[in-house]
Amino acid sequence: MSDGKIVFNTKIDNSQVDKDLKYLENKIRKAEESITKNENAKLPLVNQAKDLGARLDAAKASAHMLQEELTAINQAMAPGSAPDDYTAAAANLPKVQAALKEQEKEVAVLQKQWDAVNKKIDDYDAKIKTARDSITANTAKAAKLTAQQNSVGVKMQQAFTKASNAAEKFR
Repeated sequence: MSDGKIVFNTKIDNSQVDKDLKYLENKIRKAEESITKNENAKLPLVNQAKDLGARLDAAKASAHMLQEELTAINQAMAPGSAPDDYTAAAANLPKVQAALKEQEKEVAVLQKQWDAVNKKIDDYDAKIKTARDSITANTAKAAKLTAQQNSVGVKMQQAFTKASNAAEKFR
């Protein structure tokens, strides 16, 4: 015999949403691990780049000083120079030219090393940016899923209330 009651089943199956949220949380965790790994790998390179940069700056300054010395030698050897200035400049010319050539080689080597290290740093920065972008995107997706899940619960409650109110009219 029926008692005239209507029973509403309000159970909501969230299993797929829960799976999707776990998947997104896992992707976020992996992206965070990637950031940590890449930041740790980048740190020694940043220190190496600073050291190379300082050495490169010093080598460039030394090359610039030798270039100025070479200019002074060339001026001392110009026509109309005092004979003693010419003789001293001519004696120093081969040494300064050789030193400048060696210094320019050192600058080139250091520049190449500095460029290579900075390229690696840029590569790590790109990986870190990709991981951060992934975290941002997946966090937004997770927030959207959670909001949808909450919205379904609210809508279900509203529908239940409406149905209950309608059923009360038939009593």
